[in-house]
Amino acid sequence: MRCQILFIMLKNVFTSGGDFPYLDSPAGLLTPKGYLFYTRESVLEAYAGKLLSEQPVGEWLRRATRCIESTDAAGVWSVLLFLSLLPLMWAIPAVLGVSILWHQSRTAFAGPAADAFLKVFTNEIVMLLAGVAVLSWLGISGEAGKAASGIALFLVYKFGWIRMLLSRMFEGDAYGNANLKADPPQPGSNDRILNMLLIRFGIKSGITLPSVEVMERDIMQAMQKSASQRKQWTKGHKK
Repeated sequence: MRCQILFIMLKNVFTSGGDFPYLDSPAGLLTPKGYLFYTRESVLEAYAGKLLSEQPVGEWLRRATRCIESTDAAGVWSVLLFLSLLPLMWAIPAVLGVSILWHQSRTAFAGPAADAFLKVFTNEIVMLLAGVAVLSWLGISGEAGKAASGIALFLVYKFGWIRMLLSRMFEGDAYGNANLKADPPQPGSNDRILNMLLIRFGIKSGITLPSVEVMERDIMQAMQKSASQRKQWTKGHKK
């Protein structure tokens, strides 16, 4: 299903949400990286119209994506830190432990308090420069094993493979689009992060929004009602 949606996505013009593109499809809001949010622009307008009047939908999706991918950044920074301080046999388990803890608590970072931090924490140029500096230093210091392991782990985290593995383990879906392990399937971490962003920024702005439980209940109803519509939409675009 995801491959079909991504294929369709390439044939459509993305809605411009500021400078962050997304597709408002019957399946939900879809980003170029394959993150699906089981909500629509119209639903977000009903929940958080005042917030959306200040910043477009694309900006909220950008923030949510930044928080989703913070698992990758946490892994990269952990690799650079622990390889510098610990023996290799202890550094790798420590990196994996931090990755799991961070991945499971990402929702706590979805809000105005951590938004500025995540901009720097997940910045690709900052991570690349730090990676080059630390890994070069390890190589020059004669720590060839650490340097090689660091390069390998840096790439594994940078491409999001560990994050996708953790999402598959804990939610049954590599992209966090839905919690397929729940019965019935529930909205995944993507929607929870987006909901928490809206609620917490709403509190900061003095705007009252529905609770996460209310949002997730309505999203679940939308998921169930639109299942047949998504199938018809996909088949129609395949022709």
